[in-house]
Amino acid sequence: MSFWYWFHESLGLKSSRHVMAWGVAGSIAYVLWVLPAQRETERRKAIVEEWKDKYKNEPGVYTPAYDPEKAASRKAQSNSEMGARQQESS
Repeated sequence: MSFWYWFHESLGLKSSRHVMAWGVAGSIAYVLWVLPAQRETERRKAIVEEWKDKYKNEPGVYTPAYDPEKAASRKAQSNSEMGARQQESS
């Protein structure tokens, strides 16, 4: 069994229509899977670069989105406001 026989029989490349069908299928796969993956990779790289630039001058400084001290003070403030409202209503 020669390589060309195997190539034609397994991939179905017996005529120009079959070759065109494989070309269309490959193009669709490229547009649906490869391009979005490349865009996602570029987006992630941009995020990493943004963070590197953000902390370039002060690398040891990190400001978390959730600060327990601020959350506790906000909770205490809201509790005191609620207590004041309840006293006013009674």
